[in-house]
Amino acid sequence: MKKLLLIFLIALIALASCEKVINIDLNLADPALVVEGKVIKDSLAQVLIQETTSYFSPDTQRCICDATVIIQEDDNTPDTLAHKGNGMYQSTSMYGKTGSNYQLTIIHDTEIYEASSYLPPEPHIYQLTPISIPAFGGFDDSTGFHPGGRMDTIPYLIFIDMYDDPIEENYYLLKYILNGEDVTSGYATSDDEGAENDTLNYMRMFSRFYLSDTVEVKAYAVDRGVYIYFETLNDVFNSNPIMSSTPYNPHSNISNGALGVFSAMSVDSKTTIIMPALPTFPK
Repeated sequence: MKKLLLIFLIALIALASCEKVINIDLNLADPALVVEGKVIKDSLAQVLIQETTSYFSPDTQRCICDATVIIQEDDNTPDTLAHKGNGMYQSTSMYGKTGSNYQLTIIHDTEIYEASSYLPPEPHIYQLTPISIPAFGGFDDSTGFHPGGRMDTIPYLIFIDMYDDPIEENYYLLKYILNGEDVTSGYATSDDEGAENDTLNYMRMFSRFYLSDTVEVKAYAVDRGVYIYFETLNDVFNSNPIMSSTPYNPHSNISNGALGVFSAMSVDSKTTIIMPALPTFPK
């Protein structure tokens, strides 16, 4: 238990020490294109386009239904996406492939918006390890005894062990699916700075689970530009409005003042059911 408590305290210290302050100009007044483009491995490319006066006021968004949307994979023939309704454009033939570079071009009202994204090799999740939080009662792996409360009230964290290429710089987005429902509110982010050899261990402090929960973790490999966008987006939504300065628009990888992101990504997933450890007895 002392070992688990030490892990918990180290995680708290690391969380506090890794806080970042990134200053990006705020744009609340002028109408701007909001783009959510995705090229996921083995899935058709999609781009959602809307217009809003602020990234933080989704109720003001309106559909952009008359844009020309083009995606080109490496030096292949460009693909013009078809409008499916409500600002959603989708390819009829372009599926994401690892190792490919994708160039997005949007033409709307004589303005041109461009972005590019690289689709990295697939991540690989080795295992998910649920660990109870000692500060909330703890869990004795040898006896199954919860000294601080009932078994069904003890929260758990999920430790994720992933393969990480030690030669390349790698960036990841993660989602948690709890009993079939996405509970991440976007994406958690991680680089590979803390990887040891070819393994990255990741744990999100504020995602808590309980006994009998079914937890699916999805890990997405992305390029640096996409990682920076979601890192700054999380800074915005996790900042304290009383203590922090004026919020800012996340750092988009799309040109000409557009908001949002164009992301190519590959994905792996793994599922676990949180169960109490069985007691062990001497032979």
